[in-house]
Amino acid sequence: AFHADFSAANCVQYGGTACTADVEGCLDENADNYNADATVQGLDQYGNLACDYSSCDDIPDAEGCMYTNNYSAFHADFSAANCVEYGGTACEEAVADVPGCLDANADNYNADATVQGLDEHGNLACNYSSCDDIPDAEGCFYAANYAALRSDFTAAQCESYGGTACTADVHGCMDANADNYNADATIAGQDQHGNSACVYTSCDDIPDAEGCMYADAYSAYNEYFNADNCVSYGGTACAAPVADVEGCLDANADNYNADATVQGLDQYGNLACDYSSCDDIPDAEGCFYLNNYSAFNADFSAANCVQYGGTACTADVHGCMDVLATNYDASATVQAADQYGNLLCVYTSCDDVPGAEGCMYAASYGAYHAEFNAENCAGYGGTPCG
Repeated sequence: AFHADFSAANCVQYGGTACTADVEGCLDENADNYNADATVQGLDQYGNLACDYSSCDDIPDAEGCMYTNNYSAFHADFSAANCVEYGGTACEEAVADVPGCLDANADNYNADATVQGLDEHGNLACNYSSCDDIPDAEGCFYAANYAALRSDFTAAQCESYGGTACTADVHGCMDANADNYNADATIAGQDQHGNSACVYTSCDDIPDAEGCMYADAYSAYNEYFNADNCVSYGGTACAAPVADVEGCLDANADNYNADATVQGLDQYGNLACDYSSCDDIPDAEGCFYLNNYSAFNADFSAANCVQYGGTACTADVHGCMDVLATNYDASATVQAADQYGNLLCVYTSCDDVPGAEGCMYAASYGAYHAEFNAENCAGYGGTPCG
């Protein structure tokens, strides 16, 4: 018989068979109601273990159902759904988390995701195409990520990293001369490099004397960034306008100025170009003076040109057509005359003059008429003939 110094355990220890009254209870040490004195696992009327667990981590099976005072493993006829149906807590094998975007307003919402995906900076791996869709009052969305604004991450920083800032303020180009001017903008937009988010197509529109136009931004020059840097980064360099240099732009002129940027004119609108030959003038016909040139027009003819001391270049050849003159020009097709109507023919003898009477000057000849006689001729330094 068992006594104070010899128990069932001693019996078994010495190879005997212990005969004791069975004690029913929970035999699982992980259970909240583990009974160290129990010798038989207690069961309820449904065959469930009379063990009480407070955590799925403590149950004796990979999957099972915890009730307030009982536990049952799942089997073919009893599933997690049955467990919940009867008021139990279903313990199932852990399923691997599926990271993804959990926000149904995002363009890349993943209905199968179980954990919100994050990028290496802790931004949500959610993609939004509109500030109306972001999950916060203010935030920053990138091509594939999103971050809320906070004290150490502002709208300006968002845009500096290439994001779109969603705030009560509207970021955009505030220059009315830019192609992408935004009349609703309240804060000047910037790209990730701090360049203005304004787009210009002409150097005439940029806000500075000099600057760099990119396809989607603009930057003024500074001590660390010049026109050469601009071009190296694919921009269009806009230089400060150079003061115009007036001069003759015609390379055929004697006084052609390769540095000139604007054609010089005299007080009459004539080109400030000097030609020494009719072969060099820029028009089919025109008049060249010592320092100027003018094309013919309805109010200015070859005769006017000669009248003002110029050389007339026309399809006709003006010259002395009298074979008796010392300056006879066989190629002349029109008799040349000076501003007084005198023939530009030179004679050395009154025997050669074309009229019975007339006046020979050093460079021209004029016939007498009612208002001009021999005395007038002599008075003007001519030689009277007849």
